[in-house]
Amino acid sequence: MRKKGGVFKKITSVLVALLMVLSTIAISPIKANAATPKGYITVSVERFTLGLGYLIEPVKVPFYSGDNGAKILTRLLDDYGLEYRNTGKVDDTSGLVGSTFYLSYIRDDESKKAQIPKYITDQIKKEKGDLYGRQDSDWLGEFDYTYMSGWTYKRNCKSKQCIK
Repeated sequence: MRKKGGVFKKITSVLVALLMVLSTIAISPIKANAATPKGYITVSVERFTLGLGYLIEPVKVPFYSGDNGAKILTRLLDDYGLEYRNTGKVDDTSGLVGSTFYLSYIRDDESKKAQIPKYITDQIKKEKGDLYGRQDSDWLGEFDYTYMSGWTYKRNCKSKQCIK
C-alpha cells in the first residue's frame, strides 16, 4: 500500500508542477502583447520658427493600444529628460477646453538669440501684433514672442503638406 501512496504523491507532484509551468506559459503571451507596439511614428520637437533648430530630432517612436498623441508626446519628453508644463489631462479625449491635454511649456534654457525668419515677422506685423521675447528665459511656450504663438502638431504629414 505504501508504494501506491508514494506513486500517487509523485504523480500528483508532477501534475501540479506541470500545471504551474503551463499556467506561466498561458499568461506570458498576454503580458507580451500588452508591451508589443501597434506600430511606430516619427516625432520631432523643433523651434525652427525661432531659428533655433530641434529640441528632439526626428525619432521613430512606438505607440501602443490606447495611446493618444498626448501619451506619446509626454512619454517621449520624459524619455529625453525634458521638463514640460501642460493643462488638461493626458487621457482626456473630450475635446473640452481646459480638460483636453495642451502642452504649454517645455524647459529650454537656450542662450542663443532667436532668429525669427522675416516671413514670420512680416505676418506678425500684418496682423498688427507685437514681437517680444520669452516670458521666462528657461522655458519656451505659449505666448512667447507674440500673442499668436503656441505649440502645434501635424499628423500624416507629407512633405508638400508640411511646407504650408
